[in-house]
Amino acid sequence: MAIRNDLSQVENLISRLISIGEEFEAMDDRWSHMKNREDFDKVYLIEEQSKKHEIEEVYATGRDIAIYMSEALQRINADFTTYPNLSSIIKHFEGTWVYSDLSEIIEKAKKSHTELNLNLWSFNRMLEMFNDQLNLLTVVKQTLNLLKNSNLYKIENGVEIMSNESNQNKATISAAQITAIAIILAAIIGGVFVLNSQSQKNININSGSNSTIITGDENLINKK
Repeated sequence: MAIRNDLSQVENLISRLISIGEEFEAMDDRWSHMKNREDFDKVYLIEEQSKKHEIEEVYATGRDIAIYMSEALQRINADFTTYPNLSSIIKHFEGTWVYSDLSEIIEKAKKSHTELNLNLWSFNRMLEMFNDQLNLLTVVKQTLNLLKNSNLYKIENGVEIMSNESNQNKATISAAQITAIAIILAAIIGGVFVLNSQSQKNININSGSNSTIITGDENLINKK
């Protein structure tokens, strides 16, 4: 499939999203099959409503995810009203299943299924499908994050794009600044050392002169 021209800079990532949408569409057909053509009808005989609801929630949420993600992802390439640019694509999925924690649904359903001593083949397959969809959602999230780091997204949002050459120049400048600072520090430390050495010499000289004077005085006293 040819990706629309305005998204050509990120066509590989857009193509991935559309392909995932096609996979969600196939999952939708499987959800329908598991509910209507296998042993899932036994769930309707469960008298304890809270447990029944938790088991049904796997199907209800799982199929909702499949339907929504299938349509949302596959429309990216053609629906300019919903997705006029890359930024709108990324924003569209904020607050959706992509960023939701759905693990609790599985845990509650599995617990109820076990407590009711059920062994429904359809339910076990639904758990597998649900987990498969969670994995797909994770890939969608990762892909959207990659798109956020693309140059096209940065251009749309007025973010400065740093070229490799600019980064290298900055690194070179930083290294030069560090070297200059090191030289200055060395000069300062060296100057202090020289100053201290000279001061010590002056002290020694002065000390020697005083000794001489004292010695001279002693001689004069002795002579007297």
